[in-house]
Amino acid sequence: MVAKLPVLGAETTTATAMTFGLNPYFTEWSPFHGAVYSVVEAAAKMVALGGRADKVRLTFQEYFESLGKDPEKWGNPFAALLGALWAQHQLKIPAIGGKDSMSGTFEHIHVPPTLAAFAVDVLPAGRAVSAEFKYPGNKVYVVPCKKDSQDLPRFDQLNKNFAAISKLTAEKKVFAAKSVGIGGIAAAITKMCLGNNVGFKFTKTVSHDDLFCPD
Repeated sequence: MVAKLPVLGAETTTATAMTFGLNPYFTEWSPFHGAVYSVVEAAAKMVALGGRADKVRLTFQEYFESLGKDPEKWGNPFAALLGALWAQHQLKIPAIGGKDSMSGTFEHIHVPPTLAAFAVDVLPAGRAVSAEFKYPGNKVYVVPCKKDSQDLPRFDQLNKNFAAISKLTAEKKVFAAKSVGIGGIAAAITKMCLGNNVGFKFTKTVSHDDLFCPD
């Protein structure tokens, strides 16, 4: 969301922006990776909105099953916190708040390991960018980031990507932007087409894996 600050008896051009990141399939597969990508997704969404990844402040919401005295269960929130902390160091952004719940168990049903990241930034309202395509004939680019041997993002490249997109947005060269998440490029492009009845055509054949891979 993006919203101007309410000011009594006056008008402001300052807006707050808030995004979130969470892929429950990632956090269930690996709480460490899931937490890393929660932070990355929240930052990526902020950049797509017109904010800056290096300015955001984070807060976390964590849900885990009742831990008891089982060391393996305690390992899940510990791994998630390590992943979130590592991502913060790589992006050089802090978490200034959070809330945890270690009671996500009902009889024999447990919540999946969950760490959701929320990012907040302040920006000029006129810089905010919405996701839907605006004008026919615009070119659309995907800005990729390679992963290392552990399926983690190459943060050196990711930070450069974020900075470059933020610079282009500040220069009014970006008309529409959306981060790629669950459903991959295919889902992102579809959602961008729905706002203003503007279609899209790929310039080359893209493989199924590249189209639908969450990224």
